[in-house]
Amino acid sequence: AFVLEARQTGPAFLQGKESLRDAVAGMHRLIRRAPDHLRSMIHWLQRRDPDEACWYLGKVSALVDSVHAGMEGAADKFA
Repeated sequence: AFVLEARQTGPAFLQGKESLRDAVAGMHRLIRRAPDHLRSMIHWLQRRDPDEACWYLGKVSALVDSVHAGMEGAADKFA
């Protein structure tokens, strides 16, 4: 019974584990890149260039969305 259950749930677990790995990689990217993007955003705000500042804010937002999507995907696989 245990072996049968493991064979049935194993692939779903591995998919969830892969989704979680992707989410963690996204978090690392966010942690690594967000400070520079936010500094650049502040720089362009100080120079009164809102378009350039919005571009950097969009980069941070995209990183956050990527992490959120990865976490949601992993949660769906483990639920």
